Amino acid sequence: MTSLLNVLFLTPYYHSRRGNATTARRLESSMKRTGQPIQMFSYEEEPAAKGIVLLEQADVVHALHIRRTYEWLQQAETGISVPYVLTSGGTDINVDIQQKQQAADLEAFVRQADKITVFSRDGVNKLDHAYPELSRSIQIVPQGVDPSAAVHDENLVRWLQDHSGTPNILIPAGLRSVKDVLFGLKVLEELRVRFPAIQFLIVGEAMEEQVKREVVQAAAARSWMHYHEGVEMEAMPAFYDWADVVINTSLSEGQPMAVLEAMMHKVPVLARRNGGNESVIQDGRNGLLFEMNERFMRSSNSSSTTLI
Repeated sequence: MTSLLNVLFLTPYYHSRRGNATTARRLESSMKRTGQPIQMFSYEEEPAAKGIVLLEQADVVHALHIRRTYEWLQQAETGISVPYVLTSGGTDINVDIQQKQQAADLEAFVRQADKITVFSRDGVNKLDHAYPELSRSIQIVPQGVDPSAAVHDENLVRWLQDHSGTPNILIPAGLRSVKDVLFGLKVLEELRVRFPAIQFLIVGEAMEEQVKREVVQAAAARSWMHYHEGVEMEAMPAFYDWADVVINTSLSEGQPMAVLEAMMHKVPVLARRNGGNESVIQDGRNGLLFEMNERFMRSSNSSSTTLI
């Protein structure tokens, strides 16, 4: 009888409500459904000593977020001595490896990986550009959503009903500068002339205090704008049921889970044009991609130009 491998999954976050934590939990669930046990270790949330012990016991390591994993290994003064797989969450290839020094620091770690997985062709292109001829080691594994992951929270449903209007516009995103969640605020203010009952809601974990302050201040100044702190992924369906439109304003994306979730809930999606969003949205077919001109968010399809 063949014994199962001891698989260790390294992730920056697991216990929080950040995007990396959601991705890690979904990967864990998928692995367990195959019958393969997996040990999770969150190196930003748990003691380094625990991670070092788990590394010594592992047969295979799968790490989410290239740059963060590399930095934790350096800080913990340890390394990976068994075969390992790296999965890029987005920021590491959209931001980190675009910086010459960071790309150089990460090169050996990336090239020694037995396999690298990314969510889209855009991820392959960016890694291969930073590290030529790397694409032969890269596998595209698109993100997925779990339709069974939903819980009913009567208090949350009541809160959403109390903040409902026409239309209800939702941005599900962690509060980070790269998410640019206040990008379309001026346009939404102009839309209130035509839609005075409009309601605008941002939901997501506060990951950068400065961004949180800006969002809270903007919401406090507008009766039709609201911020709700991040919730567990099982509670997110209530927000999609509330929304008439979901917007993604990110400057860059790996592959946007919120967009996939909105599509699953049959909510129209409007997303900023970037590689991650383009990996999910076919403009004009299953959503709209917008770009920026001087005053408006503009659909890339000139025949459907609109304020949003």
